[in-house]
Amino acid sequence: MNSRGAFHQLIKDFSVTHKKKKKKHTSSSTRQHLRDLLHGKKDTTRDNVEQTESSRSSISMEVSISNSEGDSSERNTIVEEAAIKTIDNAAANKDDSGELIADEKMEEGRVGWKIALIYAKAASYRNVLFCIVLFVLAQACHLGTNFWLRYWISDSEARERDGLELRPVSYYLIGYARLVLLYMCLDVVINYTSEVVCGIRASKIIYDRLLTRVLRLPMSFFDVTPMGRIVNRFSSDINAIDSQLPEEMNSMFAFISIIGGTLFVIAYSTPIFLFAVPPLILVYFWIQYYFIKSSSSLKRLYSVSKSPLYQHFSETLTGVSTIRAMKGLREQFVHENNERADVIANRLNVYVYDNRWLQIRLESLGAIVVFISSSLAVFNAGKLDPSLVGLALSYALNMIGFINYLVRTVNEVQNSLVSVERVEEYSQKPTEAP
Repeated sequence: MNSRGAFHQLIKDFSVTHKKKKKKHTSSSTRQHLRDLLHGKKDTTRDNVEQTESSRSSISMEVSISNSEGDSSERNTIVEEAAIKTIDNAAANKDDSGELIADEKMEEGRVGWKIALIYAKAASYRNVLFCIVLFVLAQACHLGTNFWLRYWISDSEARERDGLELRPVSYYLIGYARLVLLYMCLDVVINYTSEVVCGIRASKIIYDRLLTRVLRLPMSFFDVTPMGRIVNRFSSDINAIDSQLPEEMNSMFAFISIIGGTLFVIAYSTPIFLFAVPPLILVYFWIQYYFIKSSSSLKRLYSVSKSPLYQHFSETLTGVSTIRAMKGLREQFVHENNERADVIANRLNVYVYDNRWLQIRLESLGAIVVFISSSLAVFNAGKLDPSLVGLALSYALNMIGFINYLVRTVNEVQNSLVSVERVEEYSQKPTEAP
């Protein structure tokens, strides 16, 4: 053996050949295991750990052997070390279900009061209370204008019947103009306070909190979360909080005050109508509660379905040069984009059908309100002031549309609060930086 004869050379050649074959087999199995990890095969956590440790030990053994083989084996060593690192990252990024991408969380049922309080706190409780007081004053001025017209007619008839001197028309016009001017001023202050002061303040605070939290999230969050979901929060959801929610809140409080004023006028003209108010309110609340549960879920489905489209669009922009270079890929990406857009359109159609279901029932219930108020007015025709009855009936007729708009606006507010809920989901995630 010391002379290194022909037999020694034969053993050495056989050993090198066997090592290369074994190394080639290990490298191919490692690459196959890497593909399995990257394609998210659903193995148990224990099996993944055992496979990863086995691959690491096999590659490490081959790396130690190949270090003595010269410059050509050093390049293979670098490749194998990169494969080990890739396998470790892929195994670390897997969640408990064995998937590389975490499922998007979606709440169920109606949006809770906690989310509404979060938005109200961001807008400032003091500003919200101030807006409510302004709505009450504005509705009082609106009712005052109608009652002033009634007073104009009844006072002129009474003075003419009693032979008294009629008041000049300017007296009634000045009183009416004062009420209208006050109502207009309050309306401007309400719109400014609710949409500018409260809306911008709430939107800025919620957006700053989301941005600060996302910038401090750990890298493991970005490994399992597609970029489309994050873009969806910062685009679609923030847009709903910026532009839709303040307007819908403004409309909701406006319709509440209008319906409250309408009920006051009807009850003032026909007090017996108050006995029919509690059952009607209970029916309205039941319809709204039953509707909002399904509508909020449909809105969440609609919001979640946007994330895959945003993700696909982002990936398309990133690889647009490759898509153009490869034959047939352009049609494939266009087809996939159309399919994801169809999913959004289908869920939007179901959401619209749900609103039509609500509209039919609200209009039917509004017709019942008009029938009850007009029947009570006819039965008590000799005891009521005709001008007051006409005012009550005109309010009752308009009440059908007001109630319809109110319930739909409350539903839109609930659906827009889904965006606040989705943003708060990311704003409450733990951070790695203080």
